[in-house]
Amino acid sequence: MANINPSSVRDELDRLKHEFNRLSKEDAIPSETKLLMQSMFTLLELIFAIFLEKKDTQNEQEFQQVLGPEAQRNEKLL
Repeated sequence: MANINPSSVRDELDRLKHEFNRLSKEDAIPSETKLLMQSMFTLLELIFAIFLEKKDTQNEQEFQQVLGPEAQRNEKLL
């Protein structure tokens, strides 16, 4: 399975949303397309939140297991 950098995926989605909003303000996009794309962005954000956050949490748990109890003690001190 391919590794995906969650921050780059989110950055790309943000860039696309900003570009879409710019075009919308210039009236370069029909109203039906605006509605469809806003729905698509909402769905993509939901999917990313579910799957990329799950992966981030899983990576953090694996990282904690590798570092062991010493890292957990140091984290409590912070």
